[in-house]
Amino acid sequence: MRILVLSAWYPPHHLGGYELACESAVRGLRERGHELLVLSSGYRTVYGEGRTDEARRELNLFWDDGEWRRPGLAGGVRAAREDLASFRRAIDEFRPDLVWVWHLAGISKVLLSEAFARKLPYVLSFLDVWPIYDLPPDPWLRWCRGPRAPVGLAIGVARGIPSRVPRLAREAADAAYCSAWLQETLVRRGLGPPGRVIYPGVDRARFPAAPPPAPRIRRFLQVGRVEPRKGQAVAVEALAKLHAAGYPDATLTVAGSAERGYDEELRGLAARLGVSGAVTQTGPVPPERLRDLYAEHDAAVHAATWDEPFGLVLVEALASGRPLVCSPTGGAHEIVTPGVDALTFEAGDAAACAARMEALAADRVLVGRLVEAGLRTAATFTEDRAADQHEAQLLEVAARG
Repeated sequence: MRILVLSAWYPPHHLGGYELACESAVRGLRERGHELLVLSSGYRTVYGEGRTDEARRELNLFWDDGEWRRPGLAGGVRAAREDLASFRRAIDEFRPDLVWVWHLAGISKVLLSEAFARKLPYVLSFLDVWPIYDLPPDPWLRWCRGPRAPVGLAIGVARGIPSRVPRLAREAADAAYCSAWLQETLVRRGLGPPGRVIYPGVDRARFPAAPPPAPRIRRFLQVGRVEPRKGQAVAVEALAKLHAAGYPDATLTVAGSAERGYDEELRGLAARLGVSGAVTQTGPVPPERLRDLYAEHDAAVHAATWDEPFGLVLVEALASGRPLVCSPTGGAHEIVTPGVDALTFEAGDAAACAARMEALAADRVLVGRLVEAGLRTAATFTEDRAADQHEAQLLEVAARG
């Protein structure tokens, strides 16, 4: 089977778990004998330079460090034409059986209209709610809706650009969702077909169970893109409360690339709370460094404040044999069981987060029980299982034509 993959970001130039799950699935399908071509944006990261890069990086990205780019009508037309040329070239050269659509935030959805017009089936793999927040600002298709529609239609005819807004729920051949929560959210809004739930997984070779954490749980770690909705500020506040509760040697490491200026905000918060010396920000972390990072810490914290569709870092922490304190929101409820494999708290509640961290610091028996249960949970979220399910779905769609 020949599969053309679309993704706004793709490793080694990536932002987070969505793109890592895409890379994992692509690798799994290749290991099963399929041919895949990845078409992505020209987005670049410092830590990705000099690394093996297999993607075609030809698409325009209208997102930059947390903000939408507004290129105007002329810029939208130019980007759409360039993206269509790249997409058409990939189809003509690679001759795919289907298009596998991953993260399309910041990428023109006109490509989906082109696939539909060519009667080329496309399958959507959702790990985010991008159809909710990302369809409206599309720099070309925003000229094809509402009062602007006559403008978009006329230019589209003249320039050979589709002016239809993709109807994802009707036109996609199938869809996979990273959680039942995400499936229900998008299907209810008419932004995706019913599809099926395929949970992402981790590579157990990359995330083996590390040696047991230290007898005294003091070194806490939060992994993920550093931005307000990920809740690093909640974790910093919790650390300050933990110090006040009699654990002044507790530390917090915040690992991940930061959205514009937010790392400075966190430093300012730590200074105001008097825990500057106990909070370390690592900046971007290469994927191969994460295993050692978990092993170097005693426990993991994930204090997300938004409805997170899944939360791959939760599985990474559990697979690494680290007790976990988290605020399971959205689809994360489908990963952990409160009090069994993780200690949980309500999103945004720094005092409750601190209480859970203190429980780990004070109760070695509890830590052992959580670690043992967490390893069992992580064993159900593997890359091989996810790849098998993705392959079955794609083969089914290809057989239908």
